[in-house]
Amino acid sequence: MTLNDWPAGGSPQIAGPQIKSHLGSNLHHRIHVLAVALTYKDFAPDDEPLIGPVEDVRYLEDFLSDYEYVYFQTLFESDATRDNIIRHFQAGLTQCQPTTLFVIYLAGHGENTPQHGYSFTTYYERSEERQNAMLNFQDLLQGIRTDVQIFQIRDTCDSSPNPRERYLLENKHVIVLSASGTNQPAYEASAASPHSFLLRRMERAVRSSGFNTSTDIRVSVAQFFNILMDPIEHVNDESPFVQNPQLLPERSLSKVTY
Repeated sequence: MTLNDWPAGGSPQIAGPQIKSHLGSNLHHRIHVLAVALTYKDFAPDDEPLIGPVEDVRYLEDFLSDYEYVYFQTLFESDATRDNIIRHFQAGLTQCQPTTLFVIYLAGHGENTPQHGYSFTTYYERSEERQNAMLNFQDLLQGIRTDVQIFQIRDTCDSSPNPRERYLLENKHVIVLSASGTNQPAYEASAASPHSFLLRRMERAVRSSGFNTSTDIRVSVAQFFNILMDPIEHVNDESPFVQNPQLLPERSLSKVTY
């Protein structure tokens, strides 16, 4: 399913087909967001806690609070276990109306292996089995519906689907937005929220595409993604680095408009 193949009666755009003031309070939620974030205080004793993800998800929740067509759920810290994420993901799917966009936003630590593909590290005590703490990409392919588009946002390092995962995604109703390419880090800033450079880009893309205006306008989804997919340049005194967000499976975005 491509963005051009959105189900009849629906819309491919990410922030709803109309502006908030034209929707009315009784409209079914068009976007269902499940956001997961951790600080990993017990993850690595020699590392600094990763404070950005939780603060960023709270920022995103506040940013989207004015959009009546968005339903927002969060799982933080010890609630963000592998089993709990899967349970909330499955429950969210059952609640979605046809043509709903279901967004799962993963913020924290990710890793990628040739054998297993992408995994998101969930909360766990160090005495627990590591395999029970890894949310594998295939865990989020179970029970998906043909009338609900899944938009998976991986705001972690090493988040791009590998060739095996890309093959499995081709026939699924799933779009994956990765903060970085394979074996690439996803940076966060120590300054004010949002810390994530991908989330900063997402916010700019939403505002630049007209999603937050109060007038009834036609929105270009291609514009949203073109802004979102621009390389993110990091300039420092040591070595400049370019972070490349990726959208997979590969799709022609230039023809996608509302």
